[in-house]
This record gives sequence, C-alpha cells and structure tokens, in this order.
Amino acid sequence: MAVTDQTTRPRHEFVAQPFSGAVPGVEIVLPTANNQGMDLLDPRTLKLIGSLHRRFWSRRKELLMGCAQSDQSVAPRAASSGSLVYAIDLTGSLAKTWDGRIGLHKDLREMAEADPTPEATPLVAIRGWGETEPGVLVDGRSVPACIFDLALALRSGADLFRREERPFSISIPASACAEEQRLWIDLSNLAHDRTGIDRGTVEIGVDTY
Repeated sequence: MAVTDQTTRPRHEFVAQPFSGAVPGVEIVLPTANNQGMDLLDPRTLKLIGSLHRRFWSRRKELLMGCAQSDQSVAPRAASSGSLVYAIDLTGSLAKTWDGRIGLHKDLREMAEADPTPEATPLVAIRGWGETEPGVLVDGRSVPACIFDLALALRSGADLFRREERPFSISIPASACAEEQRLWIDLSNLAHDRTGIDRGTVEIGVDTY
C-alpha cells in the first residue's frame, strides 16, 4: 500500500488562510490565490475532520505498517448502489487538484439540494488510507485522504439524501488486510455518529461502478 504523507506544508507554496482558526488545531492550507471550497469547509465539517483524524491517526500508522508486512487479503464487500447513474470519483484524474476535489464535492451538494429524482442516485468513490489530503492540516499533520473525503461527502449530501429517503453510497478501496477492513468499519460508524446519521444509512463498501 503506497503512502504519501505530508506532515508540514511547503512554505513557498502553501499558506494558512485567515479562516483556518475556526476550529482549534485545524488549518486549511491552500495556494495563496485559491479560495475554493470555503462554503463546504464550514466549522462543523472542519470539527468532524479534526475529530476523525485524531481518533484514527495512530491506527492508520499501525495499519500501513502491518498491511505492508501481511500477505492476507480480504474479499471486498459490494456496496449496493441501486439505480446508480452518477459516480463522483475522488480517486480519478479529475480529483488530482484541490479545485478538482472541491468541484466534485460541490457536484454532490448540488445533487442533494436539487429536486429529488430517482434516477440521480450518487455513489462517491473516496481515496484510501495510504494517501493524505495536503489541503487540510490537523495538529500540523495532513489528514488521511479517506477521512477528508468521507467527512465532506457525509456533510455535503448524506443528511439531505436521508431526509428525502434517497439512496446514497460511498465506495472504498478493497481492504488489503483484516485490520484495514475493521478500520473502515470503525471510521464509518464514528462518522455516522458524529454527523447524527443512523449507522448504515449511507452504505459504505467496495463497488466497481
């Protein structure tokens, strides 16, 4: 499992923005001319990202070390995406930049706020534990990419889709070991709890869409 871990921001490229003080210990670091995504990264979302990061940071480090030494694999569990016609892929080429990732999350929010239509069932493919999100720091460390993606997906769409009783699924990478599978379950449960969504409302599993 590849690890890309940025724990400090390059001084010549990123600066902390004034709004970074909204949640203690959580900073948004962006190219100086970039203000994309501020409406999505409100204090509630930043607080969720911070709490998930602090709960799972140590286990993530142990996971990456353990899975690298293990030849055990876990069969993926398919997420039932129903009548999926629209996939928001945070693992693909469109999400390689901050603007791209934020743009995809904005697409999800727009879908959630639009008039309910059965054919507009979203599935959001999020990044894995081996990547970090360089745009947000918690206690000086870049957050795991999956925590950033999951927090924004739940805050941007899950509660709205839930109110309309519309399907909503999140696709995760296949687990490389049993501990990774347990970590995904624990992350999903806590993220649901912290957003006030009943566990299992948003189905989280592997889907090739």
